[in-house]
Amino acid sequence: TFSACSEDMGIDSTCHGVTTYNAQGSGTRADPYRICNAASLASIGATSSAWNKNFKLKHSLDLSAYTQTADGTQWIPIGTSATPFSAHFDGNRRTIDNFTYTDLNKDYVALFGYVKGGRAEIRDLTVSDVSISGNSYTAAVAGYLDLGKIINVSVSGGVNADSAYTGGLVAYINGGLVGEVKNSAAVTSTANYVGGIAGIVDSSGGIINSYNTGSVRGGVYVGGISGDLSGYLNNVYNSGNIVGTSFRIGGINGRSSGVASNSFSTGNVIGVSASGTSVGVLVGQNSGSWENSFYSTSAVVTNTGSGNVTNTTGGTGVSLDNFYYSTNAPLTSWNVSDTWKSSGTSLPTLEPNLLSSSWGDCSCLLYTSDAADEE
Repeated sequence: TFSACSEDMGIDSTCHGVTTYNAQGSGTRADPYRICNAASLASIGATSSAWNKNFKLKHSLDLSAYTQTADGTQWIPIGTSATPFSAHFDGNRRTIDNFTYTDLNKDYVALFGYVKGGRAEIRDLTVSDVSISGNSYTAAVAGYLDLGKIINVSVSGGVNADSAYTGGLVAYINGGLVGEVKNSAAVTSTANYVGGIAGIVDSSGGIINSYNTGSVRGGVYVGGISGDLSGYLNNVYNSGNIVGTSFRIGGINGRSSGVASNSFSTGNVIGVSASGTSVGVLVGQNSGSWENSFYSTSAVVTNTGSGNVTNTTGGTGVSLDNFYYSTNAPLTSWNVSDTWKSSGTSLPTLEPNLLSSSWGDCSCLLYTSDAADEE
């Protein structure tokens, strides 16, 4: 459930001089460690024994001083495959600005390198103006999501990679759930499995109530929502332009063997396929199912391979303004009253906009679990 809070938004004397994550709180779900500043956030990554503890971001912060450079202010992604982050991170509707990291030999470049477990969750957070470059499993929020959740998170800036699995929010979703997220970051990779939200959504993973507006560029398996889908998508859309230097390129998914429902794409798509079956306005290569899915007839889909053939598999073409109204077929199955807002003059946005500091007088909104979830 959500409830308003009255936390002091002025100068916080309790954060003065704090450099560690554990200065306030006890790390339980009921009493999480409260993160005051960039130094205390960075100290989580430097302390693997804390990766099963719970955290709450107390104030917005600027992370620009913490980069890849091992000079005492190095950013260390939170969680590895050996010791994943397995607890709850409450962004408290705050913003992490200017996450900057460049190391094309480094895997799992993200705020959270590896997130795993049914209780693992990252939520209510804006990650603004990221500028990161990594190798495999590169994304703004999580390199790898295994059974956990990422809820109500927004990303802007740029994500770049030099190897497989790249996403605006998450590089690889394996059994996890991503919901109510937005990506406007440009996502670029020289390799494969590249998506505006996630590089891969595996068979038991899913993305719901989310959208991408950022451009996406990669090699093979490139899509506006995910590069490769074997899980499920529901209530998602892409308006970013998609470019692949090879085949299996699509507005929603580069390849799909999963289930997509209530989806649409309005972005242009460019790919290279000799057969013409692997560049599509919604999906490049398809063996999955599509329900209530649409595309804009003004979207330009180009195949620069021999034959120049493209496909419209999975969807129905309608004019762009059809996506503006909740009473039109593309949106009639969406929950416009509670989850989405349809203005009638532009594409839908998430509603209520929990990430906006102007939403109400208090710019924080606390997630409180049921008593059974407390640790």
